[in-house]
Amino acid sequence: MSRHFPAPLLALLPFVLGLVLMAASHRSTDLPRDQSRLFSASGNCATCHSAETPDRPALRNLQGEDVSPPSYWRSTMMANAAKDPFWRAKVSAEVAANPHLQAAIEDKCTRCHAPMGRTQAVEDGAAGYTMAEMEMDPLALDGVSCTVCHQILPDNLGTDESFSGGYQIG
Repeated sequence: MSRHFPAPLLALLPFVLGLVLMAASHRSTDLPRDQSRLFSASGNCATCHSAETPDRPALRNLQGEDVSPPSYWRSTMMANAAKDPFWRAKVSAEVAANPHLQAAIEDKCTRCHAPMGRTQAVEDGAAGYTMAEMEMDPLALDGVSCTVCHQILPDNLGTDESFSGGYQIG
């Protein structure tokens, strides 16, 4: 049976392959190690939660293959949330269609796609967060990293108010 894929889908293939190969070739030492008062980048987590050290057999399967969290996470949409070209294009399109709402659009979108940068900025007193700020922030570009998920409070999780960036960090 022959399958035909739409041209836009085929155009994605080199990008997806590149991400997979890039993820497979990186070591935990290649991950960012920035920190803020609230968050720590994925490279700091990988120091202990990586299978690159022989004395960590629990992070390998029976065949000796690396099954550590950073190895699988780095090629996911979570890890690449702030770098996703389709998301960036959508934000750009929304801003182009509604330039008077640029600040609101960028702040809303970075809540989920660059949560460490945006949450820290608001915690530090910022009214919102922009795509330009995200580009300059290594924590923001680390996407939805370990310390975001592991600090989300269960209080409103799963309710309508928690969706679209309404999570609570503790």
